This record gives sequence, C-alpha cells and structure tokens, in this order.
Amino acid sequence: MFLAIYGGLSLALSLLAPLKIKLVVRFQHQSLSIERISIITLPRVYYQWFSQTMRKKVTDFNLFEAYSFGRNVDLIRKIQLGRLTTRLYICFYCVGITILIFYSSFKQRTITENFYNPSLVLTQQLNTRQNGTVECPCTRTSIPLHEFVTIQTSFHEICTSTFVKDEWREALTINFNNISSFLNINNYRHFLSAHLQFLSGLCYQAMKHVNDSVRSFTSTSLITSRLLSQSSFDKQLSNLLYQTEVHAPTLFANALELVKSINHGNALMTVYASNYEFVARKSQKDISTVLYALPITYKETQNCSCGLQSKCLTQAVFTWPRHVKVKDFLIGCLPSESFLASTLECFFDVDCINLIRNYTSGNIHLTHVLALNDRSMIHSRFQINTTVKELVKKLFMEEWPTNISYERYFSQCAPNICTYFYIDNANILYVSNTLLGLYGGLTVVLDWWCPQLVKLIQRIQNHYNKKRRVCSTSNIT
Repeated sequence: MFLAIYGGLSLALSLLAPLKIKLVVRFQHQSLSIERISIITLPRVYYQWFSQTMRKKVTDFNLFEAYSFGRNVDLIRKIQLGRLTTRLYICFYCVGITILIFYSSFKQRTITENFYNPSLVLTQQLNTRQNGTVECPCTRTSIPLHEFVTIQTSFHEICTSTFVKDEWREALTINFNNISSFLNINNYRHFLSAHLQFLSGLCYQAMKHVNDSVRSFTSTSLITSRLLSQSSFDKQLSNLLYQTEVHAPTLFANALELVKSINHGNALMTVYASNYEFVARKSQKDISTVLYALPITYKETQNCSCGLQSKCLTQAVFTWPRHVKVKDFLIGCLPSESFLASTLECFFDVDCINLIRNYTSGNIHLTHVLALNDRSMIHSRFQINTTVKELVKKLFMEEWPTNISYERYFSQCAPNICTYFYIDNANILYVSNTLLGLYGGLTVVLDWWCPQLVKLIQRIQNHYNKKRRVCSTSNIT
C-alpha cells in the first residue's frame, strides 16, 4: 500500500512541479506587459493566457520516453507516438480505475473474528446475531447423553398400588381350590386370579421396558465436532426423545401381539376352559367314548366362536351365591384378551372392591385395601374408563419428565476457540485500500501494454500504406 501511495505521489509531483515552475517564469517575463493592461481586461487576459497554456500542455503532454518506440523511428514521429500513447494510457487508466471503484464498492467481504476460551454467554450472544455464523470446535466430540440429560419416569397409579402385589392376590384367592370344583365356568372367580397376575405382569414388563429404553437412550453418545447452538441442540435432542417415546411402546405392543397370535394360532386350551371345552361322545357302536375339544361360543358378541378368533367377550359376573355383575370387567376366550378390553374403574370404586373381596371368600383382613384416588386422575393423561389395552399401548406411562441441560453440554464440549464469520459491505476505507493496492499493478501493465499496442497499430498502418503504394504504382505502370 505504501509503495502504491509513493508511486501516485511521484506521478502527481512529476506532472505538477515543472508546470508550476514554467508558469512562474512566464509570469515574471510578462509582468511588465501586464502592468500596462487595464484592470477591466486583466481577468480576460489571464483566462486567455491560462487556457492557451493549458491547451498546449495537454496537447504536448507525453509520459513516454523516445526509446519506448525503438530506433527505427525518427524523433518527431516518436514524440507523436508518445503523445498518442499517453492519451491511450489515460483513457485505459480512467476505465480501469472506474471498474475497480465499482467492483470494490459492490463487492461483499467475509470478515472473521476469533474468540479464545469463549464463555457460554458469549457463544449465545454470537448465535443470536442474524448476519453471521459461529463455529466452535469441541475438544470432546463424543459425549454420552447421561452427562446432560436426565429422565424421570412416572407411571399410572395402578402399577404402584397394592392391586399388583402377589400378597394381595394370594390372600384374595386363598380358598379358590376348595370351591372351584362346583362353580359355573362363567363365574368371574375363575378369571380373577389370571387377570390380577396379568395386570401385575404387564406393569412389571412395561416399567422394565421403559427403564431399559431410558438406560439405552442415555448410554448413547451425541457426536458433534462443533458446538451446537441452543436451538439446534434442543431440536436434535427433542427428535431423539420423540423417537424413543414412539418406538418403545411400539416394540412392547408388537411383542405382546406376537405372543397372543402364537397362543391363538396353536389353539392352546386355557386352564379355565374359557376357549375350548371337552365334550365326551360315544361312538356309533357304543364301544368307546370319544373326547372332543369344541370351541366355546359367546353369544353376547354376535355368536363369536373362540375357534375363529380370540376376542370374544362377555360381561364378568359372580354366579354364586348370587348373580352379580362386576363393574367394567369382561371375560372371554382368553383371560389376557378379556382383561385388555376391560377398564380399571372397579379399582377406583370402594363398593366394587368390597364386592370382589366378599365373593372370593378370601382373608377379609389381609385383603383390606384403599381404592385408587380418582382425584389424581385429574392431572393424568388417562381417563378412569381407559381400557387396559390403551394403557398398555402407552406403557402405563403418565409422562416422560426430561431435564436437558445445555450448560452441561457446553461444559462437556469445552470449545477453546470460537470463530465468527459475517458478511460486510464495502466502505470508503476498504475501497481506498483496494484502489491503492491495485494502482501499482495497473500502472505497470499500462506502461508496458500501451506502447506495444501503439507500435502494433503503427506496423499495421505502415503495412497497409505500403500495400496501397504498391497497388498505386502497379496501376500507373
């Protein structure tokens, strides 16, 4: 830049200094004649003298020495070519400077700023800027999610209640073996123990599956070579959590559905004889008795046969000593299918719980239990009349309270440097620096190229004139 400034000043002084000296000398020579001119005509005389002088200077202005045009050209021709080259030089110089000014004015430049050992506040401030990008390389590219993610699981109230405990179920069904032989097959006492065991197993497996999914999720690592902005970080973690929340219930439901399909497809008979019953029939010759396993038909669901499907259902009732319906419990081909179609409303009703206790002939003292609190369901994602199947689809999960700490993620990433890139429009200082920087190169190119162009034009012109003279001579001859 300093060399460019030096070149510009040298050029300007070389042009102005001789002109100034000549003007002073000429002014001294003409001082006597000027004194005789009247004051009225003095400005006009000065103007005429100045315009003639400047016209002559412009006409005779020459930046190129005579040796620039070779030895085969006479001195007068060299002076003419020098003046022509100077005018060509000035034209190209003005065009070049104009192009550089426009180019520098409209060109956008990328500015880089480095921040060493940045703090969390600084990186957040840089990310909030609209016209730039921030890059902060992490010193630790693989970070386990448990370093900054905490998940607390919360399940349906039934899974932490007394109703899923083996002690309560065993105390409730302690006398079943003594009375089951003379009970009707449709009596709910046959299904109650299976339903309670199934409920306990569902809660246990669902909670285990959720905890395993959470453990698997938090044990994975977030791999990032650069620090994520808080918005990108929250979005990426939210997507990962959403995938876990969606996939975990799907995997559990698919596994349960597979087990049910295998049981029904193999036509396995339950120990409660709820899907198939044995029927003894004598042969035609009364020689032997044939035992047949015939599917049971539940007429309350449009003559549904357990041989065709496993989801045949009917209302659960106690048939002894009196015929009493059990609130919102169902029985059917399979205890699992009937319980999935049932709801848990009975466990919220003290009268329904006491009905079960009284009709099961269990230990009246050990089976005393409080009903579930229906007020707690106000803040629950489930309704009291939600079916068990819907609860299983959601893994009995009330919510996935998750704590994601961006501060802990930042401390684990621990960037040593942050680089901020932004686009800035050109200003006067930038344009001036660009022009000064390119001035030297432009003058060097024009100093060499303009004389070469003029000499090329002269050669073409000489060749053309010579050819014309030859043609004229031949025509005369």
